[in-house]
Amino acid sequence: MANLNTVIKSYEYARKVSAWFTPLDDKGQPHGDPPFRIHLLSRKSDEWRQLERAWQAGAVVRRANDQPLTVRDANSYEQHLLKSHIAITLEWENLTTDDGSPVPVSPVTLTNLYSDLDFQEQLYSFTANPKNYGMAGDVEPQTEEEDAEKKLESGANGASLSATTSQ
Repeated sequence: MANLNTVIKSYEYARKVSAWFTPLDDKGQPHGDPPFRIHLLSRKSDEWRQLERAWQAGAVVRRANDQPLTVRDANSYEQHLLKSHIAITLEWENLTTDDGSPVPVSPVTLTNLYSDLDFQEQLYSFTANPKNYGMAGDVEPQTEEEDAEKKLESGANGASLSATTSQ
């Protein structure tokens, strides 16, 4: 028999789980010694889900008004992912300027770093994998082919706009 408070607390705990992400250079090595690391909440966090709900609501309204998806929507989704990752960033350590001063964590510095396409690939892959946060679950698809294969395996028809955006 399950206790109601225990069940509720287990879900609350999952929304507060965090992990340290260590980005790698093009040779697969961490940046610096000690390495540069970023402390991130998971995609189950309230911060992530709040932004995801807003994005989903906009998509539903567009669909209800029979508005076709456009390049603008794709660009808007990229901005949504960027904002979502900024929202789940708690702190970082061991990142300095050329003169050795610590780089502050701010929306501007986060946007500059997280806008780099190669950096995004690592960051998004890390946050998409619940195992990085000590949780069970499969990695979200990283390519259209993986997404199509996952939908085929699960019997999904791909009609949902949120099929691979969150957990």
